[in-house]
Amino acid sequence: MKKGVGMENKKTDVTSDTTVESCEWLDLDAARDALLIDKNTILELVQQFLQDRAHYVEPLKGCLAQQDWKNLVAYAHRLKGTATNLRIYGLGEPALDLEKAAAEKSVRLCEEQLQIIEDRFTALAKIVERS
Repeated sequence: MKKGVGMENKKTDVTSDTTVESCEWLDLDAARDALLIDKNTILELVQQFLQDRAHYVEPLKGCLAQQDWKNLVAYAHRLKGTATNLRIYGLGEPALDLEKAAAEKSVRLCEEQLQIIEDRFTALAKIVERS
């Protein structure tokens, strides 16, 4: 099985020893193969994406607070697409689940997925920072 595929938002242990190479939420080799750029450039793109966290998370929070389901679906889809293109499965999969929960207008499921997304942004930023 490919790294990160089929995680279904299971809790994966991320410790202080976790590296970008060992993290199940991120597959730099798959990103390199898909995007045809070197690993260092991919890592720079991932770092920039993680630094832009507020551009992804804040609109999601705002839409959920307003129960703006249409835009919540759209913003979750945007996050899913960007994360998946960079092979950051640990964010792409919960973003997909958030997109589905928003389509179902489930506040509880949206809150759960948004919390997973926030936690993983934080954990991945720490992992990438150590690299």
